[in-house]
Amino acid sequence: MPNRPDKRDYITLASSILQFHPEPVNGVFVDDIDKKAYPSNWDHGKLPAEMGAWRAHMNVMQRIVQDRISTAFVLEDDADWDVNLKKQLQRFASASQLVQGDTGPSHSPYGDLWDLLWIGHCGIQYKTGPIHVTTDDITTVPLPELPRYWHGFPAGADNGTRLVARMHDGVCSLGYAITYLGAQKLLSALSLTPKGDGAPFDVAIGRSCQNGWLRCIAPFPSLIGLWKAAGPKARESDIHNDDGWIEKETPVGTVYSAMDNAHRLLNGERTVHAVLNDAPAPEIDPTKLELPEGTLKMLDDTGINEIIKGNGSYIVYHNSGVKDFSWMVQTYNFSLEDSPIFFFRMNADDILTASNKSAGLGSSTFAFI
Repeated sequence: MPNRPDKRDYITLASSILQFHPEPVNGVFVDDIDKKAYPSNWDHGKLPAEMGAWRAHMNVMQRIVQDRISTAFVLEDDADWDVNLKKQLQRFASASQLVQGDTGPSHSPYGDLWDLLWIGHCGIQYKTGPIHVTTDDITTVPLPELPRYWHGFPAGADNGTRLVARMHDGVCSLGYAITYLGAQKLLSALSLTPKGDGAPFDVAIGRSCQNGWLRCIAPFPSLIGLWKAAGPKARESDIHNDDGWIEKETPVGTVYSAMDNAHRLLNGERTVHAVLNDAPAPEIDPTKLELPEGTLKMLDDTGINEIIKGNGSYIVYHNSGVKDFSWMVQTYNFSLEDSPIFFFRMNADDILTASNKSAGLGSSTFAFI
């Protein structure tokens, strides 16, 4: 928001440490929205500021389509991330391609068979099908340290384990990547011809993942956390006005918080500290960190099962939930349909856009809300 330069300070500094180059884009005050512009299905029982946040995200979708941006990465203005985010995204990109069964050439390192990558959330549910599992990842927040997730933990969640799969539903739009086609779909579904009960933006895109309008993929746990600055608790949100006081800055949902380690890195120190007391590695040198590679498995109603054989059109896996350990065969047709390429951008209460070529993403745009 234009009246929150403090949040712009935080995002600008933290993104510079990872060599992002943000360009602020203002959020929307609800009083500046004519009620005639509300979607016809909007629930007027929602907090007024939720409409402002909804409109800000929709303005980003509008800009993506108007400027023909192939992909945008949107981050909200209270977002925090791990100092190892680029390495995390590289692993997520590989996992995303495997989950899609995208074996042919792709325009994007994340594959082409998706509309939305829900990178920052506060709760997801996965669809049955291929799921990528990585263990012994020290950048994964231990389950007891995770914020209370709305959906609880998906099957296979464990300390040190990173999951990636197609999404059924999600909540909280802390950070997401959206394609040009995905932005078109959201303008159509949420503004042009809205259906069902009007809802905040994150709930609305969760429904679009659920009903198949958007092809959605997400990691668990989230790759994006929150930064809670010291001072009045009301500083946390421009939607809710909470009472109370935060005595000390608090990162939530990260292990090696970029915000929390900014002072160390700016002081020339090579190592960063974990913000969690029970972190497997309390101090690391990010330049020497190698994240583990994972394995593609199958998620069904019994849980996660090992893949024995697969060729892109079918997968044979062992269902360990069956008492006699019988072999199970499941067929999945991974259609290689065309889809727009990947890039980044963001918006909402406060949005920043950026160009990032150093992460191997080509011409990319980042947006921070």
